[in-house]
Amino acid sequence: MTDTATNARQHEEKIARIRSNRDLSDQAKQRMIREVHEDASREHNRLVTEAREAREEAVRSAESRVFSSLSPSALVPARRP
Repeated sequence: MTDTATNARQHEEKIARIRSNRDLSDQAKQRMIREVHEDASREHNRLVTEAREAREEAVRSAESRVFSSLSPSALVPARRP
């Protein structure tokens, strides 16, 4: 399971626990659910940013390996007679 999927599952579980808590007023439930949504949203954004940065670094690394293995003559277009 991906980190974002785990985050979503945990978010759903927290919401379900809050909704099923009979000791809380409707107002308290709404406040707690709002806080859980905000926390889950922040975590989701962090995870997405982290994944994007990791992908970008992987691309930079792959490009570096590919281009460093090419000889300079491979980078210059061939002359036509």
